[in-house]
Amino acid sequence: MFIDVTKLNEVAAELEARLPGLVATDIWERSTGKSLAGFNTQPAAVEMFNEMTSGMERTLEQSGFPGLARYFVLEMQGDTLVVIILHGNDVMQGMLCNSKMTNMGTLLALGLRTAIDGVKAARRHVPSETTAEIHPPA
Repeated sequence: MFIDVTKLNEVAAELEARLPGLVATDIWERSTGKSLAGFNTQPAAVEMFNEMTSGMERTLEQSGFPGLARYFVLEMQGDTLVVIILHGNDVMQGMLCNSKMTNMGTLLALGLRTAIDGVKAARRHVPSETTAEIHPPA
């Protein structure tokens, strides 16, 4: 599978323009943790959320709970919200927001929809000069 990196950067730019309080977003290949696009990218956060997501998936499975679907939200100290989006099993995205400037409704209705639709539109089955090859986790 291939993904159009130019289109991913357009998704990041659209999110930055439309979501007040968006501090950072990163779209990455899950198997490598390699950032494909974003702004104010956070490599340490990518690594942490990759590990955290894998741990949650294992724990949910071992506990007999349903698995993660498309996204999860964390409310953190310091007026911080994080949304982690699973774009299939090969690409993930994180959005870091100031919760005093971005309300949950806008984040979920506008931000989530923009991210999901944009990454879906960036997927390609054939390579081109603007694509990167992505691999599902082992």
